[in-house]
Amino acid sequence: MFISRVMALLLLAAVPAHAAEQDYDDCNRALPDKRIAACTRIIEDAKEETRNRGHAYFGRAIGYSRKGDADRAIADFNEAIRIMPSYTPAYVNRGSVFLNKSDFDRALADFNQALKIDPENALAYYYRGWLYSQTEDHTRSIADFNEAIRLDPSNAHFLTWRGNEYRYSDRLEEALADYNEAIRRDPKYAAAYHGRASLSLGRQDTEAALTDANTLLRLEPNDPFAFNLRGDVYRASGKFDLAIADYNEAIRMLPGRYYFHNDRAAAFEGQRDFDRAIADYGESIRLNADVPYAYANRARLYLDRKDYDRAIPDLTQIIRLAPTYFAHTDRADAYMAKGEFDLAIADYTEAIRLHPGFGLHYQSRGLAYRAKGDKEHAIADFKQAIELDQLGSRASRDALVELVGEAALPPRKSMLEMLK
Repeated sequence: MFISRVMALLLLAAVPAHAAEQDYDDCNRALPDKRIAACTRIIEDAKEETRNRGHAYFGRAIGYSRKGDADRAIADFNEAIRIMPSYTPAYVNRGSVFLNKSDFDRALADFNQALKIDPENALAYYYRGWLYSQTEDHTRSIADFNEAIRLDPSNAHFLTWRGNEYRYSDRLEEALADYNEAIRRDPKYAAAYHGRASLSLGRQDTEAALTDANTLLRLEPNDPFAFNLRGDVYRASGKFDLAIADYNEAIRMLPGRYYFHNDRAAAFEGQRDFDRAIADYGESIRLNADVPYAYANRARLYLDRKDYDRAIPDLTQIIRLAPTYFAHTDRADAYMAKGEFDLAIADYTEAIRLHPGFGLHYQSRGLAYRAKGDKEHAIADFKQAIELDQLGSRASRDALVELVGEAALPPRKSMLEMLK
C-alpha cells in the first residue's frame, strides 16, 4: 500500500558537522534498520546541529514506519515537529501513520496543518483524500484528489485513487477514464489494472476483467490480492476450479484474511460442495467474528439443509451485528419449523417494526398465531396481510376462510386501487 512507501525528503546539511558523512546518507535513504541506526547516531551526537537532529528524528521515524512500528514512528515525528514546527513532511507522514492506525481525527488534524503551512502540497491533499475515502466521505475525497492531480497531473497513483472513488460513487465512466489515463501515464502501475479489472467485473464484463487481472499478475506475481481478484473473475465466469486455485494461492501467500475464505466458500458453493463452503464460512467467521455476511451465507446453507439448530445462532449473530428485517424473518421461519411459536411471533413482530407495510410479515405472524391457537390475533394479521397485499395474500385468504368463513374476507380492491 502506498502509505507503506512514504515519500520523504530529508534536508540534512550537505557538509556534515559532526556525524560521519555515511550516516547522513544512510539516514536519508537506507533500508529501515540501517537508516534507524544512522539516524540514532546523529540524534545522540550532543554536538550535532539542532536542525540536523530534527531531520534525523524525521528520518528515523520513516524507518520505524516502514517497519510497522507506529508508536516509535509517531514519537520521532513528534520530536521532529517540536524542533521544526513548520516542516510540512513531518505532519504529512505522521498523519499517514495515524491514518494507518485508523486514528482519523489526529490524521485529519495533521493533514490540515500541513496544508495550512503549504497549501500547494499535493501529497497532503492525497492523504486527506484517502482519509475521506476511508470514512466514506466520497465527495470530499474526490475534491482532494482533484487538488492532488491539479498539482501533480502525471501521478498515476493519484489518478488511480480518484478512479477508485469514482467507482465507489458509481461514476463508472469517470472512473474508467482515470484508470485509462493512469495506465497511459505508467503502463506498469499495477493498482490501475486492479481498479479497472474491478470496474469491469462489477459491469459483468468478465473478459475485460480477466485481461486486466492477468496483466496485474504479470506485474505483481506475488500479490495475494491480485490472485483473489482473478479468483473473483473466474467465479463470476462459472470457472469454479480456476477460482478455487487462485483463492488457494491468495490464502497460501497471505493467511488470515477472512474475506479470502468467504470468497473461496462461494466458489465451493458454485461447485455444490456445501460441506467445504460451510467450513470456509466458518473459518472466515473465526478470523473475523464481526462481519455479518459470513454468518448470513452459512445460515442460508444451514436453512437449505433444514439444520435449524445451527442456522438460528448464525441468524442471531447477524441481528446482533446488523439488524435487518430479513434476518428476523429467517430466524422466525426457523423457530416456526421447530414449533417455537412465541419466539417466531417475536421475530415477525420485529420484522414488521423494521419493515412496515409488507403483507407477508403479517401473514407469517398470523400463521404462527394460528399454530399456537390464538385465533383472534391470527384473524387480525390475515386481514392486515390481505389489506396490504391483495395479489400475493392467497395463503392469508385461505387461512381466514378456514377460521371464520368467506364472509369475513375484506372486499377485493380494484386494480386501480391497488396501483395507487
